Amino acid sequence: MGANASHCGEHLGQRLAYEDVLPLSYQVVNALPLGNECLALQQSNEEILHAIMMVEDVPKENLEESNIDALDFLRLEHKMNIMFELLVGLYQREVELPTPVSVVLRSDAIQWHSELQVDVGSSILVELYMSRKYPKPLLLPGTVTAVIAQSTVFLLTMAFDDAVSERTRDWIDKFIFRHHRRAVALARRQSHGVS
Repeated sequence: MGANASHCGEHLGQRLAYEDVLPLSYQVVNALPLGNECLALQQSNEEILHAIMMVEDVPKENLEESNIDALDFLRLEHKMNIMFELLVGLYQREVELPTPVSVVLRSDAIQWHSELQVDVGSSILVELYMSRKYPKPLLLPGTVTAVIAQSTVFLLTMAFDDAVSERTRDWIDKFIFRHHRRAVALARRQSHGVS
């Protein structure tokens, strides 16, 4: 989640963004989702983001040894996490995920590298796998707002359509903030460890 040498994210402004290499595929579509299709997509995305936030939640491990119930709960949670990771591993062996690409995600837009050029103004449906622990994709509809040629690839920027609900955008903001907060905490721990 750091700066990218290819200037990925520079056309997304100064808002907090999540940068990673994630499985992503997309297709140019004639029309973006409307009506019931739009509502189903919104509900699915909200459920996926809620699940990702739950499975990526880091349990607190600084519990006092005198709190037996809390320790038992923590052990049970660790066992459940192990079982979940094993199931995800089996799932990933059966399902072929898209090729991972450099991604910059905000709650209103996404940017990624593509081998194919797409015209500005094209309607696109992006399939983004945001979590290795919960490999179910978000479906993000939107419109291409920028295409920049970079040697052998194109940097595509897509603004989200209204089919990406405010609630979904709020979940994306929470996801981004959580990862930003963890990165800051890790940097602090590493700087204190060096001193």
